[in-house]
Amino acid sequence: MSEHTPGPEWWAGQTQGNGWGVWTVNGCYSVLDHTAPGIDAKANARLIAAAPDMLALLEEIGVWLVATDLSGTVLQHFETRVGAIIAKAKGEA
Repeated sequence: MSEHTPGPEWWAGQTQGNGWGVWTVNGCYSVLDHTAPGIDAKANARLIAAAPDMLALLEEIGVWLVATDLSGTVLQHFETRVGAIIAKAKGEA
């Protein structure tokens, strides 16, 4: 799998018309359907645009969780969840 464009070079923006898209430094990455019932294209575009930054933060948290070497079921729970989310985002799940 190829690498994604790292943040913060992603942002949500309105397209020509009423649509919303996810933009990168290289131009428009994706235009979201704003006509589908029950779909909030603006909110979805903002979430997708924030994804690279969220992944970077989760990777930092994952490193911290392992480095702290704390014990306990709550810590293990978060360590497992963070690892699973990172794997999913990278296409490794």
